Amino acid sequence: MLTVLISGAGGTIANNMIRALNMSSLNVRTVGVEANPYYKYLSTSDIVYEVPRASDDPYPDALDEIARSEGVDLILPSNGWEVKSIAKNLDSLSAATILPSSATIELMQDKWKLYEQLSNSDVPVPKTILLQSPKDVDQGLGTIETPDYWVRGTGIKDVPGRKTQSEQLIIEWINDIGGWGEFTMSSHLSGQDLTWLGIFDGGKLITSQARQRLAYGQSTSWGVGAPSISVTIQRDDVNTIGEAAIRTIDDCPHGVYFTDMREDDQGTPHVTEINPGRFGTTSSRFYPEADFNVVDVLVRVALDYPIQDMPRYDVIESGTHFINKCGVDPVILTKENIQYES
Repeated sequence: MLTVLISGAGGTIANNMIRALNMSSLNVRTVGVEANPYYKYLSTSDIVYEVPRASDDPYPDALDEIARSEGVDLILPSNGWEVKSIAKNLDSLSAATILPSSATIELMQDKWKLYEQLSNSDVPVPKTILLQSPKDVDQGLGTIETPDYWVRGTGIKDVPGRKTQSEQLIIEWINDIGGWGEFTMSSHLSGQDLTWLGIFDGGKLITSQARQRLAYGQSTSWGVGAPSISVTIQRDDVNTIGEAAIRTIDDCPHGVYFTDMREDDQGTPHVTEINPGRFGTTSSRFYPEADFNVVDVLVRVALDYPIQDMPRYDVIESGTHFINKCGVDPVILTKENIQYES
């Protein structure tokens, strides 16, 4: 039996991953670890342990102690903090992992540094200014040409961004939360909200899927949180840009990554962030339910297990919808079955 450790085990992504592994043809036993003493009770893993937070020094040793005692074959993180900590401490872990390098993760998780790298490439990115003082807000007003501006944090879990036209509101907001040097101001792009997920093996793209996010339920912030409605798409430009953004930063990508994009007024996707080493909330549930078990594929790549042939792009039929709402089981509908209000 294969034993897989899932971190952040009380969270949505982790439980979606556990569900996917239970759907897999692999014979998997899951070990969950969770830092929140309450959320650990939400885990559906076969066994769950409470651990320090990933940002705490004892975390790697606690993780490895559990991995050794439980005979763990593979460790899969479910959030960015765990991705960062595990990648930094690979030498102290006895179980296998499948992650990019620590340097790649650090760069991708810093949205400003990522922007700087991508802006010197052929990958389209929205015009962005790092806000280190109120003077930078004034500079942004003079150089960003869209009617609205997008202000957000640069870190792993950014403060929900805000769309605004007001210099005063931007300054007051960042003053209030002490965010100078940790926030950016970007073009607010008004087109489609897109994402591309790829699984790589030592630089080779094994398979991938793109989709459009149609709605975020109760969220008033652009692109923050899990979308309530998503639909699979087949677009060459999204496939090309999504993959190119990753390869611009990592010349030998390994594991799972997803690239978020937003269209400009001409319909060109612009990269807004890359998330390395983990699945998103929606992909970890949607894709396995739609017969593309991304978690199974990742495990097979990590452990060098056989993988059936699959297309490099567009695994799922275009127009497949995932409709999800908190507290309600999600629904998947094909484009033939979904009906729109006129």
